[in-house]
This record gives sequence, structure tokens and C-alpha cells, in this order.
Amino acid sequence: MKCKDSQKIELLKVMGRSIIDYGMIEDGDKIMVCLSGGKDSLTLLDLLYENQKIRIFPKTYQIVAFHITLSKDSISYKELENYCKERNIEFHLKLSDLHPFIANHENHRKNPCYLCSQIRRKWFLDEAEKLGIKKIALGHTLDDIVTTSIMNIFFNRTLASELPRLSILEDKFWLIRPLAYMEENKISSYVKSHRLPIIKSRCKIGDNKRRKRIQRLLNELEVELPQIKKNIFAAFRNPSPKFFLDNSFSPPDFKGKKYRP
Repeated sequence: MKCKDSQKIELLKVMGRSIIDYGMIEDGDKIMVCLSGGKDSLTLLDLLYENQKIRIFPKTYQIVAFHITLSKDSISYKELENYCKERNIEFHLKLSDLHPFIANHENHRKNPCYLCSQIRRKWFLDEAEKLGIKKIALGHTLDDIVTTSIMNIFFNRTLASELPRLSILEDKFWLIRPLAYMEENKISSYVKSHRLPIIKSRCKIGDNKRRKRIQRLLNELEVELPQIKKNIFAAFRNPSPKFFLDNSFSPPDFKGKKYRP
């Protein structure tokens, strides 16, 4: 099927490159899209659905959507359910009391966002196992991956990033991030022009100040250095280990000790 929507085609091509580069999707895969209702996850679901019709990248697959509510009395998921119903996308729902649980958890003050992500990830795996699905798709973008990479340098003293394709439990499941090459501003524009039914975040607990600070810093630098996010992403794809400040890369006769300032 031909498509005259140039914006959609552009984003499908970007997503297709990341999928092919990292071998995220194979013919016959059944993929569970973790649908928070935010712009990133909904764009991911929309593009995977549209590609089934347009076939910008030639893979045959099935998609299902899985949404977790923050509270059991939430009805905000109805718009997402209707969106999926209109497109014959299988929709699965978990009505949870995640929000009040985290608010009352003894460790919620330290890092509520991390606690929430770990609980949701377990539920993702449980749902995928119940549905017999190996591929779990997350809506993380190039901006998210770069932000995490810089946070690991600044706060964790490590060169580590979010992998576009990650094995879980010895290949029992695979977490995939098809939007790994996608920039946030392109997604925001797509959501607006295609009027996707975004659910605004109602979380009043999580406030990841460190992440927001790094995002702000990167956005400020991007004004002067437009390619900075892509360059950081590329740097993590093209490391030069022999120039790392790690004694394991030193000559065999090196007698020094590892030093942590």
C-alpha cells in the first residue's frame, strides 16, 4: 500500500533502521507493546501498526498492547482501548494500585521512579509469559538513551547505556526499543499532526530531578551543537577500549593498581 504521508514514512524509515541494525524483529514475531499512554509508547504502537499496512521495513509480525493503570479506579485507559479497538489491535489491561502502593512504600522517597519501573517490568514479563510472547517493546527514544548514558557517567561513574535489544532471563524474553534512533521532537510533531490520544501523566510522586537536569542540559547544548545527542549516541556505538582509563587495557607487564578518585 502506498502512503502519501511523508512524515509517517520518515519516522517508519528511522524506526526500520534501528529494528534492522539490532535485529529486533523477525518474521512471525508476536510483540507486546508496553503502552503507558504517553507520546512515545503510543507513537511506537501506531508506527508498528502502520508498517503492517505500508511495509516500509519488510517484516511480518503481530502486535498486542498492554497497559497498566496507576490506580484501580482509573478510567483514562478507555481512550487507549478505543484506539486499539478501532485498529483491531489486541488490548490487555492490568488495573493496579501502583500509585498508592509506591506512595506508601518505605523506600519511595529515595527513588520512586526506579521502584515503579522495576514493578512494572515484572508485570510486563508476567503478562508476556501469560500470552506466550518473547518480544517486549518499550518506547524509549534516542533522547532517553542518551540521557541515561550521561546520567551513568555523571552519577554512577560508568560507561553504560540502554541497549536497543536486551536479553532477559537467558533469552526467555527480549526487551526491544524500536524508537532507539528517534528524536523526541519528531515524535512530538507526529503526535500533534496525527492527533494521537495521549494520556497526560497524573503521577505526583515521581520527580526524577537528576534526569530532568540532564535533559535540560542536553537541550541547552543542542541549541549551539545541533548534533550533540546523535554524537553521544554514536560514541557509545563506536567505543575505543584501548583508550579507556582502565588498567585491564594496559600492557601485561604494567604493575600499577586500579585507582578510583
